Amino acid sequence: MRIGLFHSWELSGSGSNEYVRYLGRALAGLGHDVQVFCREPAPEKIREASRAFAWDEEGAKEELFHREGIQGFTLHVLPHHPDVRPVYVTDKQRTGPVKAFTDLPDRELQEWLDFSARVLGLALEAFPVDILQANHLVPQPWIAARACGPLKIPYFVYPHGSSIEYTLRRDERYLPLAREGLEKARKLVVGSREVRDRIARLFPDLSEKIRRAPILGVGVDTNLFAPISRKDRPKAIEEIRNLSPGGGKTREQEEELRDRILAGDLEATGSYRNAYDHRLPDVHVLEKLDSIPWDRARILFFVGALTSGKGVQSLIGAMPTLLSREPEAHLLIVGSGAYREVLEAFLFVLAEKKEDLARTLI
Repeated sequence: MRIGLFHSWELSGSGSNEYVRYLGRALAGLGHDVQVFCREPAPEKIREASRAFAWDEEGAKEELFHREGIQGFTLHVLPHHPDVRPVYVTDKQRTGPVKAFTDLPDRELQEWLDFSARVLGLALEAFPVDILQANHLVPQPWIAARACGPLKIPYFVYPHGSSIEYTLRRDERYLPLAREGLEKARKLVVGSREVRDRIARLFPDLSEKIRRAPILGVGVDTNLFAPISRKDRPKAIEEIRNLSPGGGKTREQEEELRDRILAGDLEATGSYRNAYDHRLPDVHVLEKLDSIPWDRARILFFVGALTSGKGVQSLIGAMPTLLSREPEAHLLIVGSGAYREVLEAFLFVLAEKKEDLARTLI
């Protein structure tokens, strides 16, 4: 089967980016012809891609590479709009004219939507698929509807939380766009009942279509992840040590932030956006890992983008109460994002029992 995956951003990183990358690999591994349409800035680093093309806004393409012997997907790098690159949350280190969807003027939004639908349509015309998956509720389904309609390509929608929480709930302009994308979709597929319920609350008049949406969880790649026993944890940490991780935030930057926050300088949380490479583990990450008694610790583990909508602040706020009942509890947070410094600051003021500062931060 010829399957298209449409994701309007990069494939590197976490969240829906990673989801699309691994879904494409899994479908290709099952023997499907998978075409991934996205805006990945470094396609040569996507190991799951067996072939890649770069497109311009007039529909001309250039083959970037063709890797023999890889059962992967074909990657199509769609062009960026020359004037704007909208995102749900401006919390990552990105280049170019990046703006949050909620900050786009109406004219810029419509120009970007029309541009994106046109370039996707040109790529689909050259590489037609039997069905296209449009990620998120907005804007990809609307773009897919406009691009797929003239080509008579059916599409289905697989929503993720970011577009719901950071765009649809904050800007009513996007509700009719999401509605049109849902109405014209062949099907809605969701990752959980909770996501399905959130969509139903946004569009109660589409309740029948939403209620019939099958639930297809994101799953786990068992070729990469498998449970290990408590006694094998130190060995797993040693394998991480052998990778020599580091290169990100330094201990000095962490201590500087702590001193500024405890002195009442809450604006310090915004001072580190370009101070280090957020994609890399901390310089002293191995020291942090060594501080955990892996053979006996009870570990709460969070992996994801460090944004306010993920609720990591609630996990941190609950730790004093949890530790009073479970002294061996440890909270391990893995992720990146501009909210990191706010979370660290929250941790610092909780440790010093500065409740007034804690309430101001969160």
